[in-house]
Amino acid sequence: MKKFFDYLLCNYSVLLYSLVLLFFPFLFAFTADGWDTSIRISLNLLYACMVSIILMLCQGKWRKILAVLFLLVAFAPNMIVQSFILMGNNVILKSTDFWVIFNTNPNEATNLFATLPIKVYVWAIVYVSGIVISLYLLFKQANKQNITIPRYVQILAIIIFMGLSLINPFRSKIPMIDFYKSFYKYQREMREVAEFYKNRADILLDVTNSLPAGKKTFLIIIGESQNRHHMQLYGYSRPTNPMLMEISDELVAYNNVCSPAIQTLACMKQILTFTNYEHPDLYKKEANIVEILRAGGYKTFWYDNQGKTGNGAFAIDTYTPTSYRTMAKQSDVYSDEKSCARDSSIIPQLEDALKDTTEQKVIFLHLIGNHFDYNERYEKSFVQFDSKEGICSPFAEELTQKEVETLNAYDNGTLYNDYIIRTCIEMVRKQGGMSAMLYFSDHGEEVFDCVKSSGRSFGGGITPTMCEPPLILWANEEYKKNNNLHLDESVPTCTDDIIHGIMDLCGVKYHLYDSTKSIFHPSYLPKERVVQGLKYDDLKEKYLSKPCE
Repeated sequence: MKKFFDYLLCNYSVLLYSLVLLFFPFLFAFTADGWDTSIRISLNLLYACMVSIILMLCQGKWRKILAVLFLLVAFAPNMIVQSFILMGNNVILKSTDFWVIFNTNPNEATNLFATLPIKVYVWAIVYVSGIVISLYLLFKQANKQNITIPRYVQILAIIIFMGLSLINPFRSKIPMIDFYKSFYKYQREMREVAEFYKNRADILLDVTNSLPAGKKTFLIIIGESQNRHHMQLYGYSRPTNPMLMEISDELVAYNNVCSPAIQTLACMKQILTFTNYEHPDLYKKEANIVEILRAGGYKTFWYDNQGKTGNGAFAIDTYTPTSYRTMAKQSDVYSDEKSCARDSSIIPQLEDALKDTTEQKVIFLHLIGNHFDYNERYEKSFVQFDSKEGICSPFAEELTQKEVETLNAYDNGTLYNDYIIRTCIEMVRKQGGMSAMLYFSDHGEEVFDCVKSSGRSFGGGITPTMCEPPLILWANEEYKKNNNLHLDESVPTCTDDIIHGIMDLCGVKYHLYDSTKSIFHPSYLPKERVVQGLKYDDLKEKYLSKPCE
């Protein structure tokens, strides 16, 4: 045993090298909030220790070779991660966030380097210096040994290490793995892009419009992260929908709706196209709803409040050409907010669209809605919930002060969303002719309803409220006279087939239209609902504690 500890003492440079190379960049993320960040920091520390063990087991030239290989693989991803954190983002780049890097041209890269704060360069020099010094010490000690490790032990250890590196959570949480995995996915996406645009050229848009001639105005509002169980309109005990409640007799609020996923990009791809779990590739082969509506004689408008810049879904989508934004840009008029401002910023754009003299128009509004950070989604005048009073959660007595603030912020955001939707309805109401508004959220959000946490899990821990959005229809009397929709607010449905309902709403038909998939048609037949590969009914059964209503 003494020999073993002496061996470890003689190889301190290995641990130093591994920590500097693999863990040093994450020291700057300790001030960032979030469970995911804590997990990533912990796993990268563990991974650095695993690399140390491998290097200690290998001796002589093999240790040197492995150390250099780790350097070649890890340096670029970790330097990028470190620089991004130091730029003040307090976010660890991950997965398709790296696509921003892959998509950057030399000119953009040069401009970026010119704007980096001085501390990024200072700590880059410290990082490189630490690697050089620790690598020098490692090389110096590589041949020092008082224990001979059998070659088969070294080989077995390397095989086990490589196997662990390829499984979750290491595969998705360690930048030196995630970076190259993401590059492979990026290249695959680029190949799919070529196929996507090739298929677009072959699409025949034979679309008919069955509604009578005259002025028609349809508004499709797609919300973000709205959990219908926090809406007064759906029975929530807090007054989060005072403005919609005033016209509740004019609304059809569907109460048995689920989303096909719990993140925006996966949902939007299925909302806007014929893609669903039964036919996952149709978004590349067939027209989307914007193209269909244009071919059906409508002028289309798309106003997006999920900005180009930023992190997470926003940045990913900007660099995913087959994603929903590419489909949205098929509109006659397209505009997006760069900063993900509060949703009131989109109202003037709706006003411009309504002033357009075109007789037939469909306007899409994509809101930032209730996306985290919740307290950024509303104006101060909408702070109505600021205490424990009226909190409706099975965990009400267990919530910490911070969790109470989170829940209150979410409910305040829902109150603000109520104002946005009602404002839009009233603007459309003033239009002559037929008009209707359809509002639904891309997915839901867990807000201390089924478990004592908030947000959404991407690791399989899906709760029902993460995929239970609202779906609300409003129509004026002129519309009701000319398009008699079949309305049953209790019918079970999933928004992966909502494209068929939108076609019925707007009176258009395309060869893939299926009346049995349209919630507005008497022939509608409910199907088994699936959320990211999981049966929705199984999710409901798993979480027996219902949200407060």
